[in-house]
Amino acid sequence: MKSTTLLAGIILGVAAGTALGILIAPDKGEKTRKKLTRKGMELSETLKGKFDELIDSVVEGYENVRDDVKEAGEDIVSTFSSAKKEAAKTLKS
Repeated sequence: MKSTTLLAGIILGVAAGTALGILIAPDKGEKTRKKLTRKGMELSETLKGKFDELIDSVVEGYENVRDDVKEAGEDIVSTFSSAKKEAAKTLKS
């Protein structure tokens, strides 16, 4: 999660710097607003892409953990069944 926080901080820093640079630039208001809108859309798309990557990563991690837990449960059941059979054999002897 720290890398995600760092990435978000960098993106926001770049966005703030870009917006400040555009606002300070000697363009007319309409042109400046168009630039801000365009940069905002670009930033929005970038953030959406990063958020989608994060969601995919979380889902993949969840699925891996779920599969590992299921496998561990199956191993426990198998071990318990084997131990139960061995105990039954021992008691019959």
